[in-house]
Amino acid sequence: MTTLSEQLDETIHSELLTRAVSCARALKLENRDFMHGENTSSKDRDLARRSLWYLYSIEVPHSLRRGISPALDHEWIDHAPPQACKEADWFSLQCLYGIVISSAAKMLYNQRALRQPLLEREQKLDTAHELLEGWRRHLPASLQDIHKHDVHRILDDHHTRHIALAIFRQYHEAIFLIYFPWTGSQADGRVSDACRRRSMELCVTSAQVVLAIANQILCLDILDSKFLDLISVSICMTFLDAATSRGAKQSISYLGMGCGIFGRLNLLDSEVPLADVLELTRTAQQIKGK
Repeated sequence: MTTLSEQLDETIHSELLTRAVSCARALKLENRDFMHGENTSSKDRDLARRSLWYLYSIEVPHSLRRGISPALDHEWIDHAPPQACKEADWFSLQCLYGIVISSAAKMLYNQRALRQPLLEREQKLDTAHELLEGWRRHLPASLQDIHKHDVHRILDDHHTRHIALAIFRQYHEAIFLIYFPWTGSQADGRVSDACRRRSMELCVTSAQVVLAIANQILCLDILDSKFLDLISVSICMTFLDAATSRGAKQSISYLGMGCGIFGRLNLLDSEVPLADVLELTRTAQQIKGK
């Protein structure tokens, strides 16, 4: 139900997730032996363990995407994610992704992390990025280039196209989660200028990759609220680069891609902010024309 509701109604999806988390907590508090007890069949135990990890894998990204702390913590789950007997274990990869981004958020954005000294914060940024890159290297070989512009061969396989696009989106969402807060003036004194420049470069690179791929795939592939949000963030990131960077000409060309993407979607009567993107592009051109 949570998987279906995510595609249909955001409010219903959030409510179902909240109820599911409450049920999982109640089950663990009131019936702690259910997942380990001898009175439970191995099939039921495996299903319960897998269900808890599945809930974790969708609740963590859902919460962090909205800027709130996840309700579930992987340390609270006292068993490892079940392993499928397949070469590409998508379920395990989703669980690992949840662990990576929740660990990154805790290292960088809880109250203690926000009070840590500059050097320690930059070390944590590096650690968070290493965790994400470790997850990327765990992907099947065909998906390990999701950080690059050339991912056409991934999308040519119609059997894995949907999961490939989802993983592509998750990787670049994580880059923004880790680095975007350290790109602007609000990061003054919290990170070094070199760290700010690197954060900006990584976010701009991700933004350009997202726009380049979105510009080449079908509208139906990106008619998803999470993908549309990622495209919108990428356009904003590209505008910031165009307005402040010496290499603005390239960024303005990517803003043009953004106009093209939303222009195509607008023809489908999709509610996209085409007028806003056109205005951002005109503004960036005026800034660089001065």
